[in-house]
Amino acid sequence: MAEADSKRRIKYALQLVGWSYENGNQDVLKRDAARVAPSEYRSEMDGSLFCPVCFTNLNRVPKQKEHFSNGREAYFCHLAAYKEIKCDLRSNKPEGKRYETYEEARKAIDDENLVIVDGFITDKPELPNDAGGEYDMV
Repeated sequence: MAEADSKRRIKYALQLVGWSYENGNQDVLKRDAARVAPSEYRSEMDGSLFCPVCFTNLNRVPKQKEHFSNGREAYFCHLAAYKEIKCDLRSNKPEGKRYETYEEARKAIDDENLVIVDGFITDKPELPNDAGGEYDMV
């Protein structure tokens, strides 16, 4: 198994043409479906890929390319239509502060809960030349 495969939450999808989450028998899907890795995806599989845990439909992202523009490999993800179905393989949105309006963000800046970084230091800072005393902090 490749390094990228071990980091994926959904390592493979179950692929069975004609099966549906709403009307299908999960035992039939488990028994008859083919296991498909993201690298084995073909466009004709779209709509017939299912999660091996919750059995809801999956998408491959990106659909046509093997990699994103930033070099990440393609992966399977759950459809938003089934977001209420619990699944251990579903990715959760990361926690963090989200500001819905400009006013909320401005208030967070004023309250010192949010800091806007204009840029980062590009040059190494220079240390002072004086050695200081034996017990002086530099």
